[in-house]
Amino acid sequence: MYQILYTSRALKPFKEDELQQLLCAARSNNSKKSITGLLLYCNGNFIQLLEGNRENLILLFDVISKDERHVEVKKIMEGNIDNPQFPDWSMGYKFLTAQQLTSLNHHENEDVADFIRKTQPYKLLRLMSVKSWS
Repeated sequence: MYQILYTSRALKPFKEDELQQLLCAARSNNSKKSITGLLLYCNGNFIQLLEGNRENLILLFDVISKDERHVEVKKIMEGNIDNPQFPDWSMGYKFLTAQQLTSLNHHENEDVADFIRKTQPYKLLRLMSVKSWS
């Protein structure tokens, strides 16, 4: 089992229906290849964790990297894992407000893009493991 964690910034803010279309396509494609994961979206910024077969993830990340809807695609971490964090989610999704995202790491009122850029990979992984946000 392999895992890739990356961040990116949308060229323009996504509307809810655009995110739903993206998720629908991702879920369909991911389930065919046994890829699981979670996508967080906050103020035009994405944080995504993908899990699955190494070859499938490398090919998928290549496609994601070339997607013209976002820029600054940055692979934060990748490597082998023993067990997936999201075995039942072809693509989980959570829309977070800036306050919800930054308060999880005790940096309230910080710019979201700066927060993501400065946060250590293990903290982003911890963020991804949060099961519910209030």
